[in-house]
Amino acid sequence: MAIKEGDSVTNTKCPHWGTGVVLSVSGASVEVRFQEVGAKRLRPEVLAASSEAAPTFEKKGAKARSRVRATKS
Repeated sequence: MAIKEGDSVTNTKCPHWGTGVVLSVSGASVEVRFQEVGAKRLRPEVLAASSEAAPTFEKKGAKARSRVRATKS
């Protein structure tokens, strides 16, 4: 799997993190932002493509907030 910025992925070792969006790919690591646990630097071999859309974020950085909005039931 060729991973690139903007891809939706899941961590096969921690699937409970949900779907994340790839922020950057550099050498032997990939930076992915997950809505619940934030940005993580991971090895590409632990990532799998996700058919689910990853949440979008306003900006990169430690304090970036998700733009996913809750809907009323």
